[in-house]
Amino acid sequence: MKTRPFTFWRVRPLPGEAANSYFSRLVADECNYLPRAYASEVGLAHTFRSDELLAAIDTLPISQEDKTRLRCWTPQEAGGRIHLAGQEFLRTEFRWTRKLECTACVREVPYHRVWWHLACFNMCPVHGRPLQPLEYESLTVGRHFPRFEAVAAERLPHVELGEVGPAFESHVIATLLRPQSGRSPKYVAHLAEACEFLGRLLGNPRQPVVPPHTLADLARGYELLTSGTEGVSASVRQWLESNGDPLPAVKLGHLLGWAAYHLETMDRPLDPLMDNEPNPLLDEVANIVRCECQRLLGSGRHT
Repeated sequence: MKTRPFTFWRVRPLPGEAANSYFSRLVADECNYLPRAYASEVGLAHTFRSDELLAAIDTLPISQEDKTRLRCWTPQEAGGRIHLAGQEFLRTEFRWTRKLECTACVREVPYHRVWWHLACFNMCPVHGRPLQPLEYESLTVGRHFPRFEAVAAERLPHVELGEVGPAFESHVIATLLRPQSGRSPKYVAHLAEACEFLGRLLGNPRQPVVPPHTLADLARGYELLTSGTEGVSASVRQWLESNGDPLPAVKLGHLLGWAAYHLETMDRPLDPLMDNEPNPLLDEVANIVRCECQRLLGSGRHT
């Protein structure tokens, strides 16, 4: 029989909580130790592996439902991808080293939400503010164990998603909360890419180089996508008209600037060794942009 790493297991996994956060709350309930120090004491690496942490926690007599839930919310690597709650991410899309949090969320219910590690997750939809750096992990590298001033012993009945307008981050949380919804395992990653492209294009004037990334790109793109195909078409049409009539405009590059190159690269055959799989959401956005450009080029109003 394996030795249990804790003598108490009074706290239970919370929605959106990965094994590293749950381990930290178990430590806080057990003794006055830093989580990384306690991990070393029980033979676990302080730069943990998901499978190692889950195996240790699996020795505790908590319910099978809790263990299943924890496995769902703990990102695990396989085939060069990160798998989380039915979704699949590249290592650039999910980063264990991303040390950000919503301090207001942690004050209300002290645990670390796993979606804060997603590169596309920048704003807290509940409190309407950008995620903030973890001060206590500012000098560390690699994976970290969260630290909390109090222990949240009770399970939340639900997860707050925010109530003001459509928010990309709210939709991400809602998708992760329903891993059996039948969505593509790349849905969140593909949605983020499509939103960022559309938001960056329509949120800036036409220019030859890619504009700098801003937090508004994803939010703007998601709001536009929720307006439906006709709404996106109207927004693209308005953007083209507001950017004037470039002379001479005989191809997409004259109308779109930097974005034309991205559309052209999407048209070339995929290299199975170098390219990711096609993004159907981005393809749909690109087709709308192409159609509006062709409409303008065909009308003669570009000269």
